[in-house]
Amino acid sequence: MFMSGLSLSLLGSFAASLNDRPLLKFRTNRVQALLIYLATESALGTRFHRRETLMDLLWPRLPQKSAQVNLRQTLYHLRKAVPEMPASDDGDPIPFLLTDRQTVQINPAYPVKLDVADFIRLLNGPHDQWPQAMDLYRGDFLADFYLPDANTFEEWAAARRAAFRRDVLGDLDTLTTEHLEQGNWDEAERYGRRQLELDNLRESAYRQLMVILARSGRRSEALVLYESCCRLLQTELGAEPSVETRALYEAIHAGELGRGATREQGSRGAEAHILTSAPPRPSPPAPERPQVVHNLPPQPTPFIGREAELAALDELIANPDVRLITIVGPGGMGKTRLALAAAERQLTAERQLARPTDQQTKRLPDHPTTRLTPFFPHGVYFVSLAPLSAPEHIIPTIAEALDFRLEAGDRQTRSPQQQLFDYLRQKRLMLIMDNFEHLLDGAKILVDILHNAPDVQILATARERLHLQQEQVYPIQGLAFPAGETAETRPLAVDASEYAAVSLFLQSARRIQPDFELVAEEVNYLIRICQLVEGMPLGLELAASWVDVLSLADIAAEVQQSLDFLETELRDVPARHRSMRAVFDTTWQRLSEVERRILSQLTVFCGGFTRQAAQEVTKTSIHGLRSFVNKSLLSRTSTGRYEIHELLRQYAAEELDQNPTAYESARDEHSAFYCAFLHQWE
Repeated sequence: MFMSGLSLSLLGSFAASLNDRPLLKFRTNRVQALLIYLATESALGTRFHRRETLMDLLWPRLPQKSAQVNLRQTLYHLRKAVPEMPASDDGDPIPFLLTDRQTVQINPAYPVKLDVADFIRLLNGPHDQWPQAMDLYRGDFLADFYLPDANTFEEWAAARRAAFRRDVLGDLDTLTTEHLEQGNWDEAERYGRRQLELDNLRESAYRQLMVILARSGRRSEALVLYESCCRLLQTELGAEPSVETRALYEAIHAGELGRGATREQGSRGAEAHILTSAPPRPSPPAPERPQVVHNLPPQPTPFIGREAELAALDELIANPDVRLITIVGPGGMGKTRLALAAAERQLTAERQLARPTDQQTKRLPDHPTTRLTPFFPHGVYFVSLAPLSAPEHIIPTIAEALDFRLEAGDRQTRSPQQQLFDYLRQKRLMLIMDNFEHLLDGAKILVDILHNAPDVQILATARERLHLQQEQVYPIQGLAFPAGETAETRPLAVDASEYAAVSLFLQSARRIQPDFELVAEEVNYLIRICQLVEGMPLGLELAASWVDVLSLADIAAEVQQSLDFLETELRDVPARHRSMRAVFDTTWQRLSEVERRILSQLTVFCGGFTRQAAQEVTKTSIHGLRSFVNKSLLSRTSTGRYEIHELLRQYAAEELDQNPTAYESARDEHSAFYCAFLHQWE
């Protein structure tokens, strides 16, 4: 029995107590929000939280340094609100929080009772525990708590609120149906009315209650309930009851569904409509073009350039023989934005169905002989893999993106993988699997999905190839930029309109300085910046973030001098993209010691190199070069030469400089090779 410690109630109105005494005041509402977030996520299985995540959650608009100060103060006040707990064995007191320089967590040893944790445990437990979970659900998650100026927190709370609400309504529906089938009218009615307390427009609950009332001898109440449903739908939505609800009303009104009717009798008539899944609310009038369900995140800035890439991806996606496409490129090259732009085009893409096969007819019923239908009628779903630490999290993450609830606990009769495969088997949809490079050991999951779900298509992004037989690799480079040109060789107006890299820089600069204008004297410096970053979108955006401090000439000089110059303090940019060094650090850490040595030695080449030169200087093999190409660390030109991105070359060159012996050896090998080469031409 829970006797002391912290007690939190988050389902319904917020309530907290400490050692059985109400905890009424917090220093700020963000202290309260931090407590709510840490406790809820801990109950859901996430114990450790990076400080950057908490800063993004509570202060998304503040610069990094200000957010760091605010987080330290908030943690201090949370410790004051929930102080240390004396140990039962006279040992050291138990602190509520455990923190280090990177992470924050609730101390697992601290006694905490959370209604959300009990709710989840009961839902995932034996079937007879569900009623206890329903009793715990006093109302929607954080029904009376709102955190202004913190959209990230509010989005998180809204997502949790919707998930808990969906779970409880689904289980109430199941409990209502089960008691109805067993003839337990009182219990069935209790659960049916509880559904309406939570959602008074849930039409399926009205139908359940109408059957319960009719079969328990209260026919007039069932008819009155129908009239109430009609009035409410008309008042709130301007809609009429569904065909199923009207048919059920007519059956009850005609006496076809009376007291004591068995399930078998009812299932042959209108009552069958309540035993099938039906939309809880009336559907709006169907639009001329069917709307495709999706969860694609809105993007903060317009998409620029990549017209050729989008057209090529459209063609690949439309090809029925291509079901797995991997957009491959170095970090910061814009793979995610390109994948999202390609996915958005699929929301309006259509295909013509003519003389459908029997199998197609089963999947997509009621086809006319020829008609247009969305290319992915069951949706386009974005699955972010960046936060995952291991392949075993891929299946649950896909299920969450699809809003598909996996069975767990005593209710689980199939593995999570099999549940997902069964769900996808008859669906025609697209999965956007973003940032796969750190989960390559889990790539077989994609093969299994394609095997079990023949109409699912996958568009993945990664810094290296997935190395799957079904994979269609689509490598990308930087945006188009004026290579080898200056303002003297090409007019500014042509440059600005023709080159996407220039357009992206100007767009990014004007977000920092709205009145920014490119003057003729600085055109060459802008061209130089584009050349230095080789059209890399992230490099352009990071360089443009300095226009309110430095001239374009100074920015170009700084980019050429130091990689560390390219960084930002924007809070809504993922940590891995806040600097070019962070991007390359991630890539570098995934390389073996041998690969690091060879890549750093390749930086002695300026302007590209041949296969023979690379092998002589670094002693690598053709397989080693191919591995670097597969990992987007080298690119091979149409002339057969290899190139390394200039910013990556700077990074790897710094690594070589830290080892003077290796540097001298690489320079000596480089000189020896070209001396021998020149000697052949004498």
